[in-house]
Amino acid sequence: FFPVDAPMAVAVPPIALRGSLIEREHWQIDFGLTWYSMGGMSAEGMPFPADRAIVEPFNSFVIPLQLGARIPFKGWRFEPKIGGFTAINSVYNVHQENLAVAILRSTDEWRAFQTTAEIGQNNTFGLLASLFFVVPIDNGWEIHCGASWYEGRMEAPITGNAVGVRQNDEVVDLALDFPNAYLDYRGFELALGLQFDLNHNGTTNR
Repeated sequence: FFPVDAPMAVAVPPIALRGSLIEREHWQIDFGLTWYSMGGMSAEGMPFPADRAIVEPFNSFVIPLQLGARIPFKGWRFEPKIGGFTAINSVYNVHQENLAVAILRSTDEWRAFQTTAEIGQNNTFGLLASLFFVVPIDNGWEIHCGASWYEGRMEAPITGNAVGVRQNDEVVDLALDFPNAYLDYRGFELALGLQFDLNHNGTTNR
């Protein structure tokens, strides 16, 4: 998973599962569970831009639910899918250095900045769109290769204190309060999997 303005996230085996709850000739409903080790996440809704991860690494358990079409093409199959996802997140903390750097870059007023901030905890809800290519191999086995776009956010107000040093070396104590901040749970996911078709009993395992 490649989040916007944040390090790549890695799926933690063996919890990287996708499959079909309902499968018909031309459509299906997919469900799954993936455990991601997130390298951090960027934030929006602050009075300054931040192009680095504002929170430190955390774990995220992603549960997708999608409606997909099954479009055959020359022995292959296209599966466009649309739906939503929930991400259940572990506790995450502010990346103090990256927050301080974002504040410093937003103005020439400060020569140095140090923050002691906390962030609100939330799970994530969002939209999910995917496109998969399916290649049959033999005896019901199929290769699934695809990409997905996650469009989600989680409210994460930031509060705390900071110490700033102005250009004239004056030291100032400040209060931080960004009530509209939210974590930007957007990004691309690439997937490659082996699937066995159990369509005769109405389920599919991957």
